[in-house]
Amino acid sequence: EWVTNLKLNKKLKSHIWLYLIIFTLIIILFLWLFQVIFINKYYELSKIDQIKNTTLKIIRNYSDDSEYLDKISYEDNICIEIVKNKMTVYSSNESNRGCLTSNYKYKNEFYNSGETEQTIKLINPLFNTKTLIYARKYNDDITIFVNASLEPLDTTINILSNQLIIVSFIVII
Repeated sequence: EWVTNLKLNKKLKSHIWLYLIIFTLIIILFLWLFQVIFINKYYELSKIDQIKNTTLKIIRNYSDDSEYLDKISYEDNICIEIVKNKMTVYSSNESNRGCLTSNYKYKNEFYNSGETEQTIKLINPLFNTKTLIYARKYNDDITIFVNASLEPLDTTINILSNQLIIVSFIVII
């Protein structure tokens, strides 16, 4: 009976170790997936959320107060353009580099689409970077354009990859 208990105990220990190793490998796999492979897509979705929320904040507190709009633009690191009857009445271009406020092509496409909101992804010709533009009609006369650059994440991904290699190696050993 003692020998049987010892065999069961060893079998139980080996099962626990096996499940622990499998669990550890699954966690490492998820870390790789979310911190290296899907980070660019997650970052883009997060940035789209940010510019949509900023646009809603502007709509909720809409006024001609350029200081308020400058503050939002600076804090969120975005570019804001308010257009009334297809004429720019406010632009935060002075405080932000790389704003695409003078690109009329996407504006005309938005006006001609008949939609009330639209997210556009373009390449900024000045810096050759991806830029997200969110266009939203406030009313029949006023349209709000908010754009933000998508910063390249290559260096961040390299750092995370190197860290995950080290962590994976330590955990597996």
